[in-house]
Amino acid sequence: MYRLGRGVRQDTAAAGRFHKLALREAEQGDRATQYELGKMYDDGTDVRQDYKNAAKFFRLAAANGYANAQFRLGGMYESGKGVSQNEERSAWFYQLAADQGHAQAQNNLGNKFQSGKGVKQDDEKAAQLFRLSARQGTVEVSFSK
Repeated sequence: MYRLGRGVRQDTAAAGRFHKLALREAEQGDRATQYELGKMYDDGTDVRQDYKNAAKFFRLAAANGYANAQFRLGGMYESGKGVSQNEERSAWFYQLAADQGHAQAQNNLGNKFQSGKGVKQDDEKAAQLFRLSARQGTVEVSFSK
C-alpha cells in the first residue's frame, strides 16, 4: 500500500521496511506470511512478478501444512511456473491440500485421476473427489468419458 500510495501517502522507504519485516516473519516460520508473500510474487501484487520466489514461499508455507499454499504449489508444478513441470509432484501437493478439505484441490486432483496425469487413472477416485469438491460449492467438475 505504501509503495503504490493506496490509502496512505506513497512512501517507498516504508514499503521496503514492511517488506523486510514480512520476509523476517516468513523466515521465522509464520505460514500465513509465507503464503501471502508467495501470492504477492505469484500474482505480481505490489512486487515484480517472480514465480521462483512465489514457489519458494509457497513451499515454506506448504511444509508448515498450509492448504492454500499446497494448492497453489500444485498448480505451479502443473503449469511449470517457477518450478520444473511435474505432474506427479502437482498431484502430491493437490493431495495434501485435498486431505485438508480444500475444495479446489479436490477438484483438480479429481481431474488428475480422471485423466491419469501424475497419478494412475481411476474414474472411481475421480468421481469421489468431484463429489467432495461439489459439496463445498465447486462447480468446475468436468467428468467425461
